[in-house]
Amino acid sequence: MRHLEFPTFRAAWRRIVAAVATSVLGVAMLHTAEDLRRYVAQAPSFVRNQDRAEVRVQAIFIAVIFLLLLVEPLYYVYTVPGAMIAKVASTAPSEWCITGAFGLCFASMLPHLWTLLFRPDLLDQKGYRIAATFSALGASVTWIVLANLAIPMDVGGLEWAYGIRALATLCIAGIYAFSVNSQQLREVMYAPHD
Repeated sequence: MRHLEFPTFRAAWRRIVAAVATSVLGVAMLHTAEDLRRYVAQAPSFVRNQDRAEVRVQAIFIAVIFLLLLVEPLYYVYTVPGAMIAKVASTAPSEWCITGAFGLCFASMLPHLWTLLFRPDLLDQKGYRIAATFSALGASVTWIVLANLAIPMDVGGLEWAYGIRALATLCIAGIYAFSVNSQQLREVMYAPHD
């Protein structure tokens, strides 16, 4: 019967490092900086226009945060009847005034997020960002309405929490408006002059 040999810790560690390097880099160990440069130039995961890609990732993050600010009140109003936002929304002339406004803002934001995620070739069409701007502006107004409805309820600073959300969504509207205005200025600047 043969004796089984187990590799030493050092040999096992070398194999693990080599396997990880091969799987991560997709090639054998790159020994020189020139090997690494050659690999990066041909790697499919290398972002060719990094500045644009970073801006797009940040825009996706802002859009997702904004959508979460819209989903939160809808979730609480419809699933947690004892929640304060449900009580505040019930003091409006109709609960649908609040939830409908947030729902409309949510729906008008989705096309912009869709272009960011799946159709970056459509980002030069400013209509999606204009809709996102008005969506954020509408959400800000709705949060202000909720803050005003919360004042007579005298629930220790709740109106300030809604006011902070109004300010956050107003800042997001400002980001989108700045983007649309910058694009319009570029269009005017690069338009053919007669």
